[in-house]
Amino acid sequence: MIDRIKNVITVGLAAGFILLCVAGNFISRDKDVSESERRKLAQFPQVNAASVMNGTFMEEFDKYSQDQFIFRDELRTVKAGVSLYGLRKMDNNGYFMADGQISRIEYPLDMKSLNRAVNHIKDIYDIYLSDKDINVYTCVIPDKNYYIASNNGYLCFDYDILIKTVQQNLEFATYIDIMDRLDKDSYYVTDIHWKQEKITDVADYILKVMGVYSDKELKEMYRDEAFHGVYYGQMAIPVHADTLVCLTWNGMDDCSVYDYETSSYIDIYEKKYLDSNDSYSVYLSGSKSLLELTNPDADSDKELIIFRDSFGSSIAPLLLRSYSKITLVDTRYISAKILDRFIEFNNQDVLFMYSTSVLGNETSFR
Repeated sequence: MIDRIKNVITVGLAAGFILLCVAGNFISRDKDVSESERRKLAQFPQVNAASVMNGTFMEEFDKYSQDQFIFRDELRTVKAGVSLYGLRKMDNNGYFMADGQISRIEYPLDMKSLNRAVNHIKDIYDIYLSDKDINVYTCVIPDKNYYIASNNGYLCFDYDILIKTVQQNLEFATYIDIMDRLDKDSYYVTDIHWKQEKITDVADYILKVMGVYSDKELKEMYRDEAFHGVYYGQMAIPVHADTLVCLTWNGMDDCSVYDYETSSYIDIYEKKYLDSNDSYSVYLSGSKSLLELTNPDADSDKELIIFRDSFGSSIAPLLLRSYSKITLVDTRYISAKILDRFIEFNNQDVLFMYSTSVLGNETSFR
């Protein structure tokens, strides 16, 4: 009799929970995006005879139901906790936590992608640089897995092969090795990127190799103690927020940044992004195809062109101390074939600086 009562109570609670969820889904408004996952959510599909007959309506409705479920974020957290701590799985949908860092499994190294990237750099050199009096450098930025993955039993890129491929195929460039100048704490816990305040020595070393230096002292300008990076929502487990810091020096206020996309000037640090879900875009407004940074009080009259990915956004302001002009180029968003419309290649230093994540997985170089 007691067992029967327990069963009735259990069924009643389960049914009540289901009814609550159904009612909640009808009452709550659909969300356009998931703030935690940083992606668009499925919307209610169009209903017509064709979509019903060919089955696309039910497929899209299933995606809609999963994305718009009222307790979706909470259930994602429960699922992640059960997988990682209950079932003792090493990762949650490819994301893992090791040595206090959240990261994503990057494996295997895509040699086609790497060779494509290397050939892309060679093409730029052949078209614009080979017949010029220009110093050319390359620098590979390791992702955090270089410091935490293999030591904790996770698969990762073969970094030796990656670096060797870059060096052997880009012999025209001086390679700047920064691997030993970083460690796991150089990166945000919840994000893929490096911390600006942790790469000041890296910036100084790069400047030294390129024959310039700066004695301008760096100091803190802004601080955001509630930064949740892109890995935070993907991992779906609660962790403390990162602190994001912006550094400045005496004279930075006199510098300017011209955005070729919008034909307008922007700030080196766009404070509006500190209140967004993409705080890292505070550095030079995030993904931009072509920017020109000018420093009228630089330590030299030299100019620098950096071909880069998003990691370049936070180190460029540190390098600007020593260059009168830095041009930032991201050829994932602008075709390399038209660069001479905007840049006169002549007597600058040129730095190809890319992260291993981009070199090993990128397909969008133009």
